[in-house]
Amino acid sequence: MKVLIAANSVWNLTHFRSPIIRMLQAAGAEVVAAAPLPAEGKSDLPSVKFIPLRHCTPGAGNPLQGMLLTLEFYRIFRAERPALILLYTIKPNIFGNFAAAILRIPVISTVTGLGYTHLRGGWLRGISQKLYKLAFRKTRHVVFHNPDDAQLFVSQGFVSEKQSRIIRGSGVDIEKFRPPEVPKKSEKFVFLFVGRLLSDKGIREYLAVAERLKYLSDAEWHIVGDLYPDNPASLTAAEMQKFLRENPQIIWQKYRDDVRPFLRIADVFVLPSYREGLPMSILEATASGLPIITTDVPGCRETVADGISGYLVQKGSIKNLAEKILEMYNLTPEKRKQMGECSRKKAVSEFSIETVTTAYKKLIEAIWQTDKTNE
Repeated sequence: MKVLIAANSVWNLTHFRSPIIRMLQAAGAEVVAAAPLPAEGKSDLPSVKFIPLRHCTPGAGNPLQGMLLTLEFYRIFRAERPALILLYTIKPNIFGNFAAAILRIPVISTVTGLGYTHLRGGWLRGISQKLYKLAFRKTRHVVFHNPDDAQLFVSQGFVSEKQSRIIRGSGVDIEKFRPPEVPKKSEKFVFLFVGRLLSDKGIREYLAVAERLKYLSDAEWHIVGDLYPDNPASLTAAEMQKFLRENPQIIWQKYRDDVRPFLRIADVFVLPSYREGLPMSILEATASGLPIITTDVPGCRETVADGISGYLVQKGSIKNLAEKILEMYNLTPEKRKQMGECSRKKAVSEFSIETVTTAYKKLIEAIWQTDKTNE
């Protein structure tokens, strides 16, 4: 049995889809992966056959690129003849489904989040909605990471109730990410933000609060993430440098594949995002036993029991974010520890790799069983 899995980057496959790949291989499936080849020219997927995608490039609104990507997927699918295709991220979800429908290959698509075009609106949002509606007509199952995204797609007629499935996130490794065995030694109170430095992630609100509460002399505001000059929502290098010059309590590190050293020194994890599928950065923080402050929006609210494992705040509200951060800062260490323990329990019971891969395995087995019956 051959399964083909496609996403918009090798990084996406290695960081988020490896558990699915391992589960499929353990079940005896041959796995083929397709994604754009990274700049260094290596796929970093040694256990699977890798096919580079030439036309899955950044940018939106180019009809020719969409046609070329559909044709590329068609040629790959026709040559490989997989029994099942798993698609992730926007362009593979849309154009991969077009190609798979022609060849009548069953597909499970996963919508990990709604992305920049949905949050910003405009004509690109209208186009992407129409393409989703066309692409998902024949898709066997469409997986969402949170119920709000699923309900939105059903209510807009992009998918049917029968197609829609909810699987909470990509799965966090609860053995790799766990509370530190030795308490941190730093006397500083550390707030931590991990994510892309985009407005939609709430980085501007986080920086504004760090500036507003700079009178907390023992507080440090750590940021782990990269700038994205080609993304209109990104902080600019000049903006970031200005914040750093004027606020020595803000400490910025470029993104690292392994964020555990930063999680180990943090007291609180903060992500004031505008909307998510189910953010891996929060899941890693919950598994690491940190209390969470995040926004009361789809994809974020599912990760926190408000007042128990952290706090939910209003999207885009610097005032509300500052209030909750200050409230968390003023809690006793024992109370914050209790919140962190509740975070860990939530990660183990709801977001573990085992939970997620088991849910996908059941979907895949149901498709294979149905197809065998219909042969």
